[in-house]
Amino acid sequence: MAAPGGHPKDEAYLGAVIPKRIQRFQAIQSQQKSHLDSLPHDPIRVTLPDGTVKEGKRWSSSPLDIAKEISKSLASNALISQVNGVLWDMKRPLEGDCELKLFTFDSDEGRDTFWHSSAHILGESLEQTYGCKLCIGPCTTRGEGFYYDAFYGELGLNDEHFKQIEAELPIRMADFGALHRNEASGALTGLTRVRRFQQDDAHIFCREDQIKDEVRGVLDFIDYAYKIFGFTYELKLSTRPEQFLGEVETWDKAEAALTEALNEFGKAWQINEGDGAFYGPKIDISVSDALNRKFQCATLQLDFQLPDRFKLEFSAEDETKLERPVMIHRAILGSVERMFAILLEHYKGKWPFWLSPRQAIVCPVSAKSVDYAKQVRDRIHQAGYYADADITDRKIQKKVREAQLAQYNYILVVGEEEANTGQVSVRVRDIADHSVMSIESLLQHFADETAAFH
Repeated sequence: MAAPGGHPKDEAYLGAVIPKRIQRFQAIQSQQKSHLDSLPHDPIRVTLPDGTVKEGKRWSSSPLDIAKEISKSLASNALISQVNGVLWDMKRPLEGDCELKLFTFDSDEGRDTFWHSSAHILGESLEQTYGCKLCIGPCTTRGEGFYYDAFYGELGLNDEHFKQIEAELPIRMADFGALHRNEASGALTGLTRVRRFQQDDAHIFCREDQIKDEVRGVLDFIDYAYKIFGFTYELKLSTRPEQFLGEVETWDKAEAALTEALNEFGKAWQINEGDGAFYGPKIDISVSDALNRKFQCATLQLDFQLPDRFKLEFSAEDETKLERPVMIHRAILGSVERMFAILLEHYKGKWPFWLSPRQAIVCPVSAKSVDYAKQVRDRIHQAGYYADADITDRKIQKKVREAQLAQYNYILVVGEEEANTGQVSVRVRDIADHSVMSIESLLQHFADETAAFH
């Protein structure tokens, strides 16, 4: 088998070395676990930097266990610990009373650990993907980055490799980051305008001749997402404002690319003269809630200025010439909080099954079928869906009525007959009729509804 780039992999070497290495690791790991299990697990005292004392067990509790007791956030972010002044792996058992410090990426110790581990992942990737034979790495000197030297026969860098690297444009990166905006107190409105919010922010780096295709791709993405929600939306192209950065010629080319992408997209759109951002033109997408109030959610903005300020460059077809990429800011949901508020109004509390916080409730007819109701609830929960069980002693008509008012998507009535046959009587939220289904058929129906975004 050839590695990326066409260079042959040494399959014989990989087949001999990798399984042997894994087998040896697992054998040593098993021996260590057996040894630790045989040691006494006496209570120990773990003292934190603020003087707090946590209880643990010798040869059993780890720094990760202590971090979990403090907070889930710390446990997920802590990268390395220090026990009595010695760096200590997060999963390594504590050996007695000790002083414990926990380090995240914000610390030198945390960053050193992160980059050191990243180098090992890089080395494994070189080995498994390309068939390289590892030599030296990772670097252990702070501030020198991380690397792994590897032997790859006679292979070296050539013109074809540089072309492959250049062909990586466009580069697309996305994250759900927490953002802060110091809104005036009088402007704050429920979930639609807040000071701290999450946004599905993304940035696309591309060549100028790729702008139209990338913009069209984002518009298709927006259309796909909003069709699932059942939204109608409006598109506006906001053009160059009076105060702007950059050259008029660059702005004109960008606006022409956005115009072409909008025309190819095939939906009606309007021009919003002079309302673009100072760094580039943009396409604004607004949706309306049940009260016909318009909100801007998705956005798509071109930015020529940040690539220029950060001196970003890529090699053009003429390798002697370096060019600036264009950056596209895009968000599909926009503020997640605002989108959530709009969906609340849009669905009027009747959430579709795939989004619903109350997907199903099991209502036993009498006390005789309570145990079976709990079993059904647990089966649904284990399958990955939200389920409740109304095990009160009220009449079944009252239970069903309250479940309807609470907007459960599915109301599952079970009695002695259903318990004996392993079935449920299924009522859909706004439909009076009901049907009888097996648990397996019900879970398959739930899976189909979820896959179809119903």
